Amino acid sequence: MRPHLWQLRRTWPSHPGTHVVARGTKSVGSLFPHLFTPSQPADLRLREVLQIRRKLLWYVPTHLVSIVGVSFEGRQEAVQKLQPGQAVLLLPEPSNTYDPWAVSVLTLEGTPLGYIGRAENQQFFLNGASIAKVRSMGPTLTTDEPQQQLFGASLRVQPALLHLLPLPLPCLPPDVAQSLKDICARGSPPAEVAMAEAREACEVTGMLDEVDHPLKVVPLWQVDYQGRGASVLRLAAVCPEVAEAQELFHLPQGTAQRTKAGKFIAQVNGWSPAELAQFEHMGDILQQTADLESQQWSFLLKTPVPQVVPQAAHPAEPKLGDQNDISAVAQQESPK
Repeated sequence: MRPHLWQLRRTWPSHPGTHVVARGTKSVGSLFPHLFTPSQPADLRLREVLQIRRKLLWYVPTHLVSIVGVSFEGRQEAVQKLQPGQAVLLLPEPSNTYDPWAVSVLTLEGTPLGYIGRAENQQFFLNGASIAKVRSMGPTLTTDEPQQQLFGASLRVQPALLHLLPLPLPCLPPDVAQSLKDICARGSPPAEVAMAEAREACEVTGMLDEVDHPLKVVPLWQVDYQGRGASVLRLAAVCPEVAEAQELFHLPQGTAQRTKAGKFIAQVNGWSPAELAQFEHMGDILQQTADLESQQWSFLLKTPVPQVVPQAAHPAEPKLGDQNDISAVAQQESPK
C-alpha cells in the first residue's frame, strides 16, 4: 500500500531552523524569512518543494534488490560499467509473455541491464516506471557454471514513492485527450478519489493542496513502446511544478521552459547534469519515433491488470467504481 503522506508529515521530527508545513499553517518562508530572499518568490517556492521532497526520501522505506538475467543478450558489458550511486530506470512490462509482472532495468540511456527478480517485482506496478540507484557492483559466480565469472549489481529502490519520470508519448487523439481532461478535472469523481488516496498532498514532493498552488490530477501511463500502446495505470495528485515537468518531451528543445523543466526533474530525482542529458537524449529519440508512428498507437483509459494477481503480494487497492475503469466512472457520474 502507498504510504499516507500526511502520516509521514506527522512523524517528521522538528529541527532548529526547519519546519514541516502542516495543513492550514504558514509556509516555511513566512516562518523563517531570514532564510530566503523575499524578492525571489519562485526560488523560495522551489526551495520549499525540494526540502519536503528530501524528507519524503528519508522516511519512505528503502529496499535492496538484485538485478537478474545479467548474463543474457550481451548485458555484461553494460553491467560492468555501472557505478555506485548511478541512477537506473525500472520499467514494468505487463505485456511480457513470460511474466506479466516483469520489471526491466535499464540505464538512463536505455541500455538493458536485466530484470528485477520475480519474488520482488510485483511491488513496482503501483506507480509504473520508477527510478533506482546502484548500491554495489562486482563479480559473482553462477550456480550453473561455477567457473564462469559474471558481474552483477544490487539496487536501492523505494517502490512506495512516486518518482518524477516523464514518459515520451505521441499526441493523444482529440477524443481521448478530451476524455482524459474531463476525468482529471478537479471535482470529477475519479479525480476526487485520487485526491483522497493522496490525502490532498503531492505524491512526488509531499506539498499540500494550497489556494495559490492547487494540486493537479494527472494520469500515470503504462507505456508499451514495442506494441505502440499506452494505458492509464492510475491517477495521481501532484503539485503544479511536477505537472509541468511531466510535459518535458512535448516542450521544444532549447527553450527556457524546457531547460527549467529538465533542471527541476534533475533536482527532484537527485540526478547529475550528465544523467539528465542521458535521459533527455533517450526520451527525445523515443518521442520522435512515437510522433512518426502516432497513427499506429492505441490508448486505453482502463487500468491494466495481469491475469494472475498474488493476493499476499498485492493488497486490494480502492477501486474507482464497480469496474476499475476511470472512463466508465466519469461517464456514470458526470452530469449530462
